[in-house]
Amino acid sequence: MRVLNYLELADHLDRSGIGTSVDHQRQALADTPVEVVTSPWADDHPAWALAGNAAFDDPVFKQYDLAHCNMIGPGSVAVARHAKRNDIPLVLHAHVTREDFKGSFRGSNLVAPGLGKYLKWFYSQADTVLCPSEYT
Repeated sequence: MRVLNYLELADHLDRSGIGTSVDHQRQALADTPVEVVTSPWADDHPAWALAGNAAFDDPVFKQYDLAHCNMIGPGSVAVARHAKRNDIPLVLHAHVTREDFKGSFRGSNLVAPGLGKYLKWFYSQADTVLCPSEYT
């Protein structure tokens, strides 16, 4: 089995709680027969995958049997849509909530209501949603 364990913006989140969670997820799979893929993109970067592959009808996405996303951004939305179109099971990790986002930086309270609607839509794309805490 080949599993995508994707952390969008990994370079910026490597020292965060989300980054630590992803490290633990990958460590848990290290001693199993599961092959872990960390990037969904055929050329390991969305821009290169789109520019280099779309023009030649090559796949933009790597092959995997299950997709697991840990963030909520456009890359994760692309993975979710690809999974749905290709009947690939999708697991989303609910690391981000509207309540956690609210009050986190100047202007976040203005964005939080819209974020709540987006999160409801995004998390509803999954076959399974994993929550890191009972609160979440």
